[in-house]
This record gives sequence, structure tokens and C-alpha cells, in this order.
Amino acid sequence: MSKKYLCWGKVLLGVMLIMAVAIVCMQQRRKENRIEKAIQIYQEFISGERDVNGIDMDYISIPTGEPDKRYATKYFILDVNGDGIPELHVRTGRDYFIFSYVDDELFILQSYGSNPAQYTLLENGFIIHKQYYGYEEWWECFQLDSAGNEVQKVTFSRLDQNGNGRYDDEDTYKYNDEKCSREEWLQRTGMYLYFDSEGAEQIRNEIEWQVYCEMKW
Repeated sequence: MSKKYLCWGKVLLGVMLIMAVAIVCMQQRRKENRIEKAIQIYQEFISGERDVNGIDMDYISIPTGEPDKRYATKYFILDVNGDGIPELHVRTGRDYFIFSYVDDELFILQSYGSNPAQYTLLENGFIIHKQYYGYEEWWECFQLDSAGNEVQKVTFSRLDQNGNGRYDDEDTYKYNDEKCSREEWLQRTGMYLYFDSEGAEQIRNEIEWQVYCEMKW
């Protein structure tokens, strides 16, 4: 192969590399623009400039027919469906709404109206939900997909089998519906839970909610 063709080959390769870098940079900038736009829309929703099908911050924070009262209302902006674009989370003692913004549309990705305080948002975008069934404590940890479905779900529970008011080696422990020892359970759930110096259960890596308004009753 002549030096002329080798030279042109190197030029062509250089041009292709430059084009590839330019495309990646353009895609990254588009994504950054979408993130910035989503955050702007969320801020407009929080400030009362926007609603979703009649649902706005007043609807969420003010009890129906009681304009002088307020639910304690918190919010946070974080991606929970893995698309790189954050969602707006708004939680009260009555509701937990997750809003998303895609293709110039603000919509409700998911909502929880039953004991919303039992849903905890984590820094990594997962959500932990805790429930009680008599002497049993049960958790599920999951993410949401772009349609609001719960995915990558992990479940774990512990049952005070002997009813002595504390969890010990005689009780029943499960991780993803499989029985395990107390020691195994503590090890496997350690990335989600920890126990403070007084033995009280705490959620690991919970986000710090932003306060929209305090409770007024």
C-alpha cells in the first residue's frame, strides 16, 4: 500500500474519531439540557406555577375543605428509573407522588396513598417500603421503570415467632422469601438497614427531604 493511501487512511480515521467525539458531546449536552429543563419544570410545580391534571402543591399540602390547615409536606429531586433524568418526589402524611418529565410532558410516574411515610427514598434511587403484619415486619426495596412499574425488587422480613417482643435466634427470618438465620439476615440486609446504639432499626442512606411546609393543624 502506498504512502499516499496510508496518509489518507489516517486522515479518514482522524475525521471519524472527531465525528464520534462530537456526537458523544452533542448527546451529552442534549441530556444535560433535558435534566436542566426537568428541574426547571419541577421548580415551577413546587412554586405553584404548574399542575398535573388538577393536582398541584395546594392539592397535595392542603386538606380538602380546610384551607387554613397544612399537611407536613416534603420534596426531593432524584432519578429513580435509571434514565438519568431526575424525578420530583413529594411526600405528605397522606400521599407520596413521584412526578416525571419526558418529551415536554409533566406527569405522575407513580403514587402511593396508603401510609406514605412507610416509603423511604434512598440516595441510590431505590425506594424501601415497610409494612407490619401482626408480629412480622416486612420490607421491599425496588426501583421504578419508565412506566412506573416496580423492578429490581428485593424483599426481606422477620417474624417474632415466640412473641417475646424482641427478635432473637429463635425467630423466623426471610430474604427474598427464603428462610435464613438471624446472622445471615443481618448480613444480607446490612446494605439497607442498620441498628443504632439503642438497637432501633434505621434505614441506611435515606435522602434528606427538603421542607415545603410544616404541619399546621
